[in-house]
Amino acid sequence: MMNGIFLEEFKKAGVDVSGIEQKIEKPNYEKDNVAIAPFNFINIRENNKPIVALYKKQDKEQNKKENNEKNNSDVKLDVFDKKLFTGEIEITLKSKTPFIVGDSTKDKKDPSKVCFFSVKNEIPQVSGSSFRGMVRNIFEIVSFSKFNNINNHRFYFRNVADGAKSPIGIAYDEVAAKLVPKKDNNGNEIIKNGKPEMKKVSKAHMGYLKCNGFRDYVIYPANYEYKHDKSDKELKNNAHKIMGKAFDFDVYSGYMNSKKTYYHIAEYKEDKSPIKLDYQRDVLPYKLDYENAQTSSQRKNYSSKTKSEEDITTINLFERLEEKRFKECGVPCFYIQAKDTNGNDYVFFGNTKFIRVPYFYTTLDCVDGVYKKDDKYDLTEFVFGKEGEFATRVFFEDLKLKNQEELQNKDDLKAYLDENIYTKEETTEPLLAPKPTAFNLYLANNEPSKILTYNGDANVKAKLKGFKMYHHKNLSNDLKEAMLDPNKDEKAMKNVLKSFKAVKSGVEFVGKIRFLNLKKEELGALLYSLNVDDKSVYKLGGAKPLGFGSVELKSTLKLFDIDKKYSDLFANDYFKKYENNSSDSKIKELVKHFKDITLKSIKENSKGFNDIKSYDDFERIKELKAMLDFKNTSLPNWDLNTKYMVVNFDKNSKNTDIKFDRKLILPSPRELKDHFLCTREQLEARHDECLNSKKDKNKAKGK
Repeated sequence: MMNGIFLEEFKKAGVDVSGIEQKIEKPNYEKDNVAIAPFNFINIRENNKPIVALYKKQDKEQNKKENNEKNNSDVKLDVFDKKLFTGEIEITLKSKTPFIVGDSTKDKKDPSKVCFFSVKNEIPQVSGSSFRGMVRNIFEIVSFSKFNNINNHRFYFRNVADGAKSPIGIAYDEVAAKLVPKKDNNGNEIIKNGKPEMKKVSKAHMGYLKCNGFRDYVIYPANYEYKHDKSDKELKNNAHKIMGKAFDFDVYSGYMNSKKTYYHIAEYKEDKSPIKLDYQRDVLPYKLDYENAQTSSQRKNYSSKTKSEEDITTINLFERLEEKRFKECGVPCFYIQAKDTNGNDYVFFGNTKFIRVPYFYTTLDCVDGVYKKDDKYDLTEFVFGKEGEFATRVFFEDLKLKNQEELQNKDDLKAYLDENIYTKEETTEPLLAPKPTAFNLYLANNEPSKILTYNGDANVKAKLKGFKMYHHKNLSNDLKEAMLDPNKDEKAMKNVLKSFKAVKSGVEFVGKIRFLNLKKEELGALLYSLNVDDKSVYKLGGAKPLGFGSVELKSTLKLFDIDKKYSDLFANDYFKKYENNSSDSKIKELVKHFKDITLKSIKENSKGFNDIKSYDDFERIKELKAMLDFKNTSLPNWDLNTKYMVVNFDKNSKNTDIKFDRKLILPSPRELKDHFLCTREQLEARHDECLNSKKDKNKAKGK
């Protein structure tokens, strides 16, 4: 078992260890089942139960008829309502670490550079849309809003190296494999202990994919056979090629060291009917997956006009339909017919026998129905707007440098920015966004012995964990420590490297959030989102996994006096008269009202929470505070435990990398903080254990 945090190291770091000792004696997971990552999740469930705060839909006529208080969805935007709150929040944003808010329009001009967002003279600004996105994310969490503002993906997968008993191996075999009796060279079944000895084979068959009209695709089952008469060199050179003519093709589906076969496909099977493909269910997911799976070299190969059709190696079957030789018969392909757990029919197809198959369930399927309800609203929809129903009532300005006006006419502006605002330009690997295909991290997997994929199992449906957030790291203005891995060949990576300058730590930006006709609980939620507690530090912009983007916020609330605003329109001190700087007690009153309303709504809309006495008792709020606490960065070995695990594990390296394994699960933010801060020696020991385990397996195989 893991020993967790060394208490003496904590005490030296000035951390309060009271109440931690007992937790350390009983950690949650076995050592080898603990994953590490630069991100974590705010769980949308409490004690494995969905929890959400929703409010009824009401229209104007219903409110008038029932003499109800004005509902949030019935608030006007074209007039000021004296019973509601209108005003602005002055924002000061100070960078705690270097950060970068990219400018996509400038990035297109030079893809090798990431440019900071600016409007004029390269003076950096924080775009209102980026700031709004950050605040909205926190707002959704603290208001217990719906969880449906996510990309709805259906992921494809196949089992290449995880093993048959791994979670992904089991999921793949359920769809793509079957057991059949083993046979000897004479075709007779092999009997062992009175029973046929079984082997696992692919369910895939071969056929021709053909288009008979607009979005009308079918697969014609065909006669085919395995071939073994080619050398390794020929198989390797012909990888992903289709050789021959109509109804007489040799299909080379790729090359691996243990693969000694290719396939010959002939005419349609007369006794089999064409298999019609559903465009939304079967075809579109394949096309989307192909866009992600195909490499740039394959795209380039296909577009080259100097090659014959037989030399094309693209893996996109729909592109190959355009080739003349496939017009008559269609494109040779492999396919599997399957049913999901609800009995719905699917057809999976591809260019190899080991087809990439999609999970039956999409990301949105893995969200509880209560988070997707359309008959009620949440506070986020009320405040930030709901498409097709009502507009936003909060408006975010770009945040500008605190002394921007003074800089506009500076003669040596570029030199000033380079010395005082920007870090030195550095080069890094592509700043790619991680994808939720890592089901062991993104799904609510609490049992190391029973990891769920997106397909779930017969008894349990897979559930997404919740809101993704990144850990803070104490990154200095010297970016080299966060950039290229010194062990990687920079020349070999020259086509994918990115260079950028970030804004230094300690730089301040100012701006405003304007709001119109907000109810008391809505304004309270907005204010609370900007200051969850005194230790809150937020994450903004790109390269968060590397430690960029930690920012502090200070806010000042100004409420407008609507009567004075209109009665003294032409007064000399007009602007001063209708602004009322709100006291701390007023802000606390608004926040308390928001918390009370939210707690009441949760008890009305979610089962099992009537015993909760205080809003702050919810685990979600405690986890959020743990993620926003920048003091975590001073804990022993924090950086070692908040980095990515590695897929290409270097067995010769004596660093502290942890090999990515789908059997590892991610502890919650508070569990990480309280239990799983390993020392460097412990990480090195885990590295050695992994190597020894691999050596033992190879020895058992006789390698």
